[in-house]
Amino acid sequence: PFENPDMGHWNHVLIPACDGTAFVGNKSSHFRAGSTDIWIQGHESLLTIILALDSDHQISKGGRVLLAGSGPGGLAVILN
Repeated sequence: PFENPDMGHWNHVLIPACDGTAFVGNKSSHFRAGSTDIWIQGHESLLTIILALDSDHQISKGGRVLLAGSGPGGLAVILN
C-alpha cells in the first residue's frame, strides 16, 4: 500500500490461457487432432472461473473490477 497507494489494497487474480482462443471458444463438441481430443470451450471456462471467484470471494461486492492482459490475454480482455 505504501509503494502503490492506488492499487496496493486490491486483489490480484491470474487466469492462465486455456485453449488458445482468448477465452471466446464455445464449441459444444470436440475435434480430434491425431489421437488427441480437443475441446474449445474457453468462454465457458472463464465464466466458471468468475462464478467461482464470486462464490468463494464475493468479487461482485467489490464495486469495480479491472481486467488487464498482454498479448493474447489483452485480446481476451477486449473480447470478453
